[in-house]
Amino acid sequence: MLEIKNLTKTYVPKKGVPVVALNRVNLKIEDKGLVFILGKSGSGKSTLLNLLGGLDKYDEGDIIIKGKSTKDFTQGNFDSYRNTYVGFIFQEYNILEEFTVGANIALAIELQGRKASNEEVSKILDTLDLAGYGNRRPNELSGGQRQRVAIARALVKNPDIILADEPTGALDSKTGLQIFDILKKLSQEKLVLVVSHDREFAETYGDRVIELADGKIISDISKKTLSNGATDSPNIQFVENEGLVVREGYKLTPRDLEMINNYLEKEKQLNIISKNEVEFQTREVFVETENIDLKSYAGAFTMIKSRLPSKMAFRMGASGLKHKKFRLFFTILLSLVAFTLFGVADSLAAYNKIDATVNSIIDGEIDAIAFSKSKTMEIDNYKRTIDLTLSKEDIDGLNESIGKELGLNFKPVYTGGSEDYSGAFRIDTNFSQSIIRDYDMYYLDSISGFAEFTKQELEELGFTVHGKMPNADDEIAVTDYIFEHFTKKGYSYYDDKNELKDFKPDSFKTYTDLIGKTLILRNYSTSQELTFKVTGIIDTNFVSTRYESLKTSFGDNYFLIQEFRTVIQYGYHALGFVNIGLIDKLIENLNQNVVIRNNAHLGYYNQQVGYYAEYVDKLDNFEKENIIFFNKNKTALAENEIIVDADSFRWSYQNEITYGGFTGRIDDHLYRISEQIIREYAEENYLEAEAKGFFLKRFGEDGNDYPEENKINEYALYLISEGYIENIYGEKTGFELEMESYSHLAPVFQQIEDIEVQKEYHNYIIGDSDYSLAKVVGVFLTTNFDTPSLIIVDDEFYAELETLGRQEPYKFAIAKMPDQRNKIHKIAEFSYQMEDSISYPLKNSATPMLEMANDLVENVAHVFVYIGMAFAVFSALMLSNFIASSVNLKRREIGILRAIGARSNDVFQIFFNEAIIIAIINFFLASISTFIVVRLINNSLRSDVGLTVTVFNLSIRQIVILLFISIFVALAASFLPVYRIARKKPVDAISNK
Repeated sequence: MLEIKNLTKTYVPKKGVPVVALNRVNLKIEDKGLVFILGKSGSGKSTLLNLLGGLDKYDEGDIIIKGKSTKDFTQGNFDSYRNTYVGFIFQEYNILEEFTVGANIALAIELQGRKASNEEVSKILDTLDLAGYGNRRPNELSGGQRQRVAIARALVKNPDIILADEPTGALDSKTGLQIFDILKKLSQEKLVLVVSHDREFAETYGDRVIELADGKIISDISKKTLSNGATDSPNIQFVENEGLVVREGYKLTPRDLEMINNYLEKEKQLNIISKNEVEFQTREVFVETENIDLKSYAGAFTMIKSRLPSKMAFRMGASGLKHKKFRLFFTILLSLVAFTLFGVADSLAAYNKIDATVNSIIDGEIDAIAFSKSKTMEIDNYKRTIDLTLSKEDIDGLNESIGKELGLNFKPVYTGGSEDYSGAFRIDTNFSQSIIRDYDMYYLDSISGFAEFTKQELEELGFTVHGKMPNADDEIAVTDYIFEHFTKKGYSYYDDKNELKDFKPDSFKTYTDLIGKTLILRNYSTSQELTFKVTGIIDTNFVSTRYESLKTSFGDNYFLIQEFRTVIQYGYHALGFVNIGLIDKLIENLNQNVVIRNNAHLGYYNQQVGYYAEYVDKLDNFEKENIIFFNKNKTALAENEIIVDADSFRWSYQNEITYGGFTGRIDDHLYRISEQIIREYAEENYLEAEAKGFFLKRFGEDGNDYPEENKINEYALYLISEGYIENIYGEKTGFELEMESYSHLAPVFQQIEDIEVQKEYHNYIIGDSDYSLAKVVGVFLTTNFDTPSLIIVDDEFYAELETLGRQEPYKFAIAKMPDQRNKIHKIAEFSYQMEDSISYPLKNSATPMLEMANDLVENVAHVFVYIGMAFAVFSALMLSNFIASSVNLKRREIGILRAIGARSNDVFQIFFNEAIIIAIINFFLASISTFIVVRLINNSLRSDVGLTVTVFNLSIRQIVILLFISIFVALAASFLPVYRIARKKPVDAISNK
């Protein structure tokens, strides 16, 4: 049944010396029998019982139950194990005082998922001489009766194992004998393990007695019935350890006397015992427990997860409201105020921005859905929103959510991380250099981003493809709006002889005039310069007549400009359509660290060095071997300490450093070390180069006969020239060897003292600035010298900067706008949703004005929301405190429930019931008070202000939200205290630790 292997348990107190309760205990216990575990206080016997019952968790070793190891058991597994296989009997009875005797027993049945019937409960009570006690309360019973109820509760589950911890410790001797008689009877079919200090009971009732001392087994004996045998004579026997055993009433014969004399010659002394017929034939003795072979239990181990009945959970939860009624009153009162404020604020926000958005899309005949990404932060009681770029996960999320629901396929638009409002890829270097261009707001001189579409997909959008779609990575199709730039500004390029070829605007009369031309695109975010050949022009049906005024220098209508920029930058009209797969290749080289440059300025300066951060990272994201601290004993960054890249540092730091008998700048040390490393590599690998024909190609047919020194020198020279980027004669390039040199510079860098610099930080989002002293304390090694300036900052500062967002590859996702109003409504709804401060707002010609209108209303409403939230948090804390006190009052009951097989989920169910009751009370009161307050405000606005619009709109929406908030706050507030008690080990909960 049970096998214990090297079981170890150590208790580590907060103060004092750790106590080893069990020390590598090994034990096997069979399926049935009454097994006593003896030992003095502190011997480990109760600990062993708790571990066997899963009330406590062992540190080392294993407990194997019916062939199943518990080494990987979770607390939930142990709960199910107790619910299925174990019945507990405690010294203090541990029956639930709130329930009747029958309910205590029924609880054990229903935790197993069975329906408890009166017949089953009555039957088990009859078995233990408790007939008619089912409706009694535990406080009406004697100690012996309570213990029998505990036994009944254990037995009703039909467990394989009964664990009894000092079951008679609180009982008188007579009652104790009755309990042991019951346990002895049970042990005929089950395994009964009893922890006791009473050796007499153990030897009288026990089939096996195990004794512990100092956490170890010092004795393990089993009761054995021996036959006295038929030796010597039918009426007289010599028995080891007892002497001469004579059948009761038998008279010794001369032959018997002769036998006795012979025995005395050997043993010198003799005990004579007279026994009756049964005793004469057999006897019971304790012997050392022999090695036990447990039977196989293949496939026999199954567990039942507990299911606490809802009625019982509700009853236990409701009982907690009886305590601390004054605190409960104020908890509900504060919640009422908070939830009422929520209801009033939401009724103000009932101005329906979603409907306004839907109408604008339909009336404006907007044909594209463009989702951008933004993050909203609350700073100094104000909401601040920053634009973010989108990741591949964002695109997948859009397609899996709103896209899948509406049958839309969102295409990502690659901008190389650019958040520049004027566009991602500048085309102005392609214009004619002989034209003096007037300033206007219509021609934005840029492609807004790259997208990958097939010809069929574009035609399904209603667009016309002139020419062909690109099928190579250096080809591109542009839109008619981009083509229009060249009809206004001409075109120029440099030919193979570096001679300028210039075309006037009138050279571009038809789309074919641009097809075949080369475009150079510049992305200032990545310092990329990309060259494409135009293969096609896409007519996107752009209607420019509305924006004609912007083609002149007088076109300064702010709202029209904002509308136009949004249409161009977040629509199809300025896209560059590239070869399928090119964007993934571009992303491979994209820096995706936390980006600083668009929303903040961060620089570190002094007279020696200066660093401007475009991106930041934290120390944990770097391999340790790539970090060199000036102080070699340093391992972490303190506040305002930074690490810069080694290559930038060596250019800016010009002080001479002495190391290894050599004095020079970092550059000098690097050259010296790299020269040595390349030389050593050449010495070790020139034979490999020789085998690949290097010297034959270098020196001719006699190349392999050259002196060794010449070969080494020539191979080293090759590594810093032709083999610097690609070494076809060996494993490593000169560049890779030079990079290794940086790691050898560590001792040189460690001669430098930390460098004090002036930190200059401006956060444009919150309008905050920081001028403070900082330190450059080290450098990091990198092989990517094209990466814009990256600085490693301390974790706390990094967490602050991380809110500015990472540089992701896409600026927005685009799809065709559906025709159906219900689908447009869903799109509008989605655009206003926010999760973890992240939202995906729509971008189209209507959104600039909508944002202003929405902000106007929301700025009035947010004050109420903040106040309500503050009250809600305070209310949650009060409720949490109330639930916590209730948890403390019920801690022992929770431990008892866990001991008889209840899971953590059952504990949650009890207290969530209590929280739900409070939530429902809050909901009804808040609904009534919100209705009254809204009517009073609306009447006042109409009568006193003369406002005819109903600003505050109370509807079913507010009722639903109030219900949700009431329940959510109640559950959230109760989660932490309940979680703490649910995580406790049952043994700690029972003992109120």
